[in-house]
Amino acid sequence: MILHFIEVHNYLPPAEFIAAVEALDESLPFVADEMYREKLRLSEWGKLSGAEKRDFAAAYNKRMSDSES
Repeated sequence: MILHFIEVHNYLPPAEFIAAVEALDESLPFVADEMYREKLRLSEWGKLSGAEKRDFAAAYNKRMSDSES
């Protein structure tokens, strides 16, 4: 998605973003899904029980549907 904004809209990401991309070691595998799941596991979200997550999701969905009305 970021490439779209750079190429089509002439977006220039912040210097910190550019530096982070340039510092990546392209020889290492990148598995975004695994990284995302690990970040979730370590976050407050990862500490919630299944019931708490369902309640949170239901409240969020209700708030979103209410805001669309």
